[in-house]
Amino acid sequence: MFAMIDDSETIRLKADAGLSAALEAEGAAEWVYVYPSGPKAGQSIAMGYWSLPEAALDDPAVACEWGRRALTVALAANRGKPRARPVRP
Repeated sequence: MFAMIDDSETIRLKADAGLSAALEAEGAAEWVYVYPSGPKAGQSIAMGYWSLPEAALDDPAVACEWGRRALTVALAANRGKPRARPVRP
């Protein structure tokens, strides 16, 4: 997964350290989840996804470039992970 749209209809991109810095420089915000209940209630955790920069919302070419960069990050993160075995019917 390289991107998602959350409940507030914000486009979020998967990012590594390098892409995070680039997104932050463009005014993007990191998605931080706050546990609503349970033993971790009130604690927060950065999820590794960043909002699409404002400039990209009005320019499909810019949005596609950010998406390509996020896809590269997601593919790199997936390398080395064991493949799931196919489910037999």
